[in-house]
Amino acid sequence: MTMTTSASSSTAPAPDDPSVDDAVARACARVAPTWPLDRFIAVNPLWGSIDRPLPEVAAALCALSSARMLMPRAWYREAWREGRFGDAHLREALTQLGATVSLGGLHALLERDEPATARRARFMDVADARHDLTRETSWRAFVVNSISQLCAAYFDEGQASLGPDRDGGLYACWRRYALGDRAPSLLMGLRAYRDIARGLPTSAHAMVQRALADLDVLAPERERYLAGLLLDVNGWASWCAYRRWTARLAGGDDDTLVELLAVRLAWEWTLQRASDDGVARRWQLAMAAWPQVDEAARVAGRRLGAAEGVGDRVAGGRVSRAAGGVCDGGADRCRGAGRVLHRRPLRGVPARAGGADGRGADARVRGLLRAPGRVPGARCDPRAAPAPGAPRPEAARD
Repeated sequence: MTMTTSASSSTAPAPDDPSVDDAVARACARVAPTWPLDRFIAVNPLWGSIDRPLPEVAAALCALSSARMLMPRAWYREAWREGRFGDAHLREALTQLGATVSLGGLHALLERDEPATARRARFMDVADARHDLTRETSWRAFVVNSISQLCAAYFDEGQASLGPDRDGGLYACWRRYALGDRAPSLLMGLRAYRDIARGLPTSAHAMVQRALADLDVLAPERERYLAGLLLDVNGWASWCAYRRWTARLAGGDDDTLVELLAVRLAWEWTLQRASDDGVARRWQLAMAAWPQVDEAARVAGRRLGAAEGVGDRVAGGRVSRAAGGVCDGGADRCRGAGRVLHRRPLRGVPARAGGADGRGADARVRGLLRAPGRVPGARCDPRAAPAPGAPRPEAARD
């Protein structure tokens, strides 16, 4: 997997663009914290997006990471064929959603699997497209593994006998290591890597400015592009968000999340610097396709919105939660991402508990959603949410 260095790129400092800092702040704000295992709490992992409608959040996650917030269509099809719901339930869901799809159209959707949806390409995906990934390691796998190893060492709190030099923060730590790293050359065939590494900007801020300028990411696309990069390392990003949350709680701040973003972006920049004109043209085409990817994700979400209401019927009781706004209190009360608890039927909540129509169970669930910080026995804050992949720190000192 040999790549050559592009001679057209410059390592001169990029002009400071204040809009870049705004995009970085918004992208980082999307990441919900995760708590240490000894203080782990379960709250909304989409807390950074509660100001937006749930279908919009679902579409964004699908476009940025291929993640889906809905059950697979085969799940609804099986329930339909087993008679767990029928046309009356479908009609009610369609009416409450205000969906334009007909009953016959919904029947047709139930008989077909979901169409595959593309994900917004990163530069490393464009670089990977040139290679036979059945025989070679992908840049995606290599970069994510490299960053994970860096974070595991950097955030270690005494388990390891030796650790990295943490002076200057996460980005500075990575940059010092990158100057002597032979793995990209030996394992990935990037022979010019160490030459490129010597041109890495010395600060995380400068790295972000330089990379976005050289990658030619347009201002309206920067936030979503950066949010997608953080989703690539979401577990570690969530851990950095926890450090930021605790620092701000104490009246300070923590920039580790921004530095992690700079490291992830530095890999995009490195591959861009090592690419030829053919890869550069494909990158421009990939960026031009981002709006089409977004629209495809939005269309898929709208088509499946009615089926989500059916899923709540199958769970038992009333149509109480659905992507797109079906709930027994009216659509406007259930549209935000802040009311997500679980997409599967809730275990331990009887379908008919508390009344003939299940309102007692629904009320208890809604109470949990409204006040996540008041769950008995939980040390919880409504601004935070767990995410998979966080490191295991030492036992709490308090």
